[in-house]
Amino acid sequence: SVAIPVITTCGTYSWTATGSGIGSSFTYVWQKWVQTGFPPYGGFWTQAGTGPTYTTNACPGDNQFHLRPTATNEFGMHGSAYVNGT
Repeated sequence: SVAIPVITTCGTYSWTATGSGIGSSFTYVWQKWVQTGFPPYGGFWTQAGTGPTYTTNACPGDNQFHLRPTATNEFGMHGSAYVNGT
């Protein structure tokens, strides 16, 4: 699951992922969507950070935070969540 902050003013915000299921130890990778070109928009996923928390500056109304955290357990099994906008 992903804890999503409420963006009320411009500032620094953090998104936190929590792995669950089989396993007791998880590693985390955060990816963010980078939009390119003109309509129809294309883009690509790029690594934005590691660890259970991703922190960045944000303002109300920003829609640039399309995030995809992935949690991988000690057995190599992984799952991901998707955060669309703020």
